Amino acid sequence: MRINYMLISIAMLVYPMFVMSMDKKKEPYIYTVRHGDFVEKNIIQNGETIAFVDYRIDPDNKTIIINWMRTEPGWRRQGLAKFLVDLVSEEAKGNGFNSVEANTDEDSKTVHRVFERCGFNMVKWELCGGRR
Repeated sequence: MRINYMLISIAMLVYPMFVMSMDKKKEPYIYTVRHGDFVEKNIIQNGETIAFVDYRIDPDNKTIIINWMRTEPGWRRQGLAKFLVDLVSEEAKGNGFNSVEANTDEDSKTVHRVFERCGFNMVKWELCGGRR
């Protein structure tokens, strides 16, 4: 599967959410929230979110679009971001999707490195929303 990322300025989307799955058998665990085509996967440790990825499923284009990802400072450099990106990529493959895209800000160099380490390639830079 060819995985690409696009560097695009984004605005946070606010939408109502409900729980689709939660496995608390052991910590850390994945807590998934889904509303329509919007999904957020959280890694929970000691009742706190230590990392998450927020993405949109685009079934018409067979694409998953990662909009937002964050790891708490005390948990960085432990592979959590890569784990979440790999989890989303596996979901895309499992659903027969063609690509995973990631929208990031131009100055998010650390995030760019994470995606590059996960096998993504930058395909283009677009300015959205009239920023600058």
